[in-house]
Amino acid sequence: MRWLGVGLSAAAVLVAGSPWNAHWVVSVSLIPLFYAVFHSKHVTEASLMGWGHGLLVSLGYHTWMWTLTAFAPWPAVGGVYAALAIYLGLWFGVATGAGRWLADRVPGGMLHVGMMWAVMDMARTWGPLGTPSGSIGMAWGGWEPFNQVASLIGVSGMVVISSLIQAYGVAQWRRGIVWALLVGVGWWGVGHLIWPPNQAAPITVGLVQANHAQTLKMEGKDQALLADYVRLSRPLLPHHDVIVWPETSLLYPLLDDAAGRKWLANQMGNRPLLMGVPALTPAGLVNAVGLIDGQDGRIVYEKKHLMPFGEYWPLAGVWRALGLGDVVGESFVVGQDHPPFEAARAPKEKKMIRWGAGICLEAINPGGFRSATLAGATALVVVANNAWFFDSPAGVQLRDMARLRAIENRRDLVFCSNSGPSGVIEQTGRVAPFLPVATRGVLSGTVRPHEGLSLYTRWGDWLMGVMVIGWVILIITSWPYSRRHGGA
Repeated sequence: MRWLGVGLSAAAVLVAGSPWNAHWVVSVSLIPLFYAVFHSKHVTEASLMGWGHGLLVSLGYHTWMWTLTAFAPWPAVGGVYAALAIYLGLWFGVATGAGRWLADRVPGGMLHVGMMWAVMDMARTWGPLGTPSGSIGMAWGGWEPFNQVASLIGVSGMVVISSLIQAYGVAQWRRGIVWALLVGVGWWGVGHLIWPPNQAAPITVGLVQANHAQTLKMEGKDQALLADYVRLSRPLLPHHDVIVWPETSLLYPLLDDAAGRKWLANQMGNRPLLMGVPALTPAGLVNAVGLIDGQDGRIVYEKKHLMPFGEYWPLAGVWRALGLGDVVGESFVVGQDHPPFEAARAPKEKKMIRWGAGICLEAINPGGFRSATLAGATALVVVANNAWFFDSPAGVQLRDMARLRAIENRRDLVFCSNSGPSGVIEQTGRVAPFLPVATRGVLSGTVRPHEGLSLYTRWGDWLMGVMVIGWVILIITSWPYSRRHGGA
């Protein structure tokens, strides 16, 4: 029965997110697991339960990886798929094992398990292969109106509170229900507050979703792809303030070709164009966002959080020494910092809109978008290339992560993907009309710049920090009292 709870909890976490989107399930998804840990026979069993849960969740979320068999042998894809699940599961094995160990020794009981869970759920984002982040937080991000509280406490605060309440409810279920109701009513109230309306004049953004197969890029057909992007963009040019193309819309470093930039600027009618494109820098090849504005073309953002085994190979020297240099290929290097960049001015406005950018899986990392907003960004943009994943749920999962970044910082966010979805997410997290996955087309969206700062933008993961500090103080001051389970 205990191990049945582990599986049930993993299934609940998966159902709460994309593509099933039963978001309310996230509020109870960890209870079966915490119940199993509460009744585990020893710390080792508790740790194995957490690891098993994390393994199952990772295997469920990453089923899209099997689409990569179109580009690599299935044994290699299967090996990475299994290794990633084993690795990510270890974070939760540490959480339940260490939490159970503390519960036996320090006042607080199951609260230690909930706290360890929240810490590890967020910490794996910053680990060497941290992807994707916060399965619990991502599910919260889609549940309106409760997701609005992210602008106050961030996704980390939502994860820590929900984890603690579910862990507490296992040991003290009556009090747990009371706390859950109080927090739920509070979050619901925050979600229904009347936020100050954004009166800024809007700009119109044109998004191009070409739905090019990844194999076309890999075959070096950049000229044909470029011509196709231009052809799709032409109907947008007369009435749009800025055009957006997705990540690596070309694999050719166009920004380093002065003649190519000039030709493209003329084709776009000197309309500002944001495009994902590789670029050569003194440090090496970077995955970048380029801005072509008039006859000027420059890098405005360089990707800093690279995807392992996709954009770079960990321990690449070892793979080459084993004779696998052709598999490793050329890797991107970690990009340099860029300040928010200016592109497009709203009608009758004196100020240019300042953009903060991210590329693909960087949407899982709150810190980069918060830093850009603090530096003056009045709108956000994420460009992605989901062609690797065909029509799997990966694209929608990534869009849901970006949705939280818009809410946290109270900024409209443009999300443009090669194969979808593509569209504009409002600062309240409301998803405007989107181009669906695996379709080809263009879309008009409206973006309103915003200059105010949310509590989360000002103070970051303040609630998580306060909770961790209080937790550490409790452990230090209470040590070495011994307690067993029911001390929550």
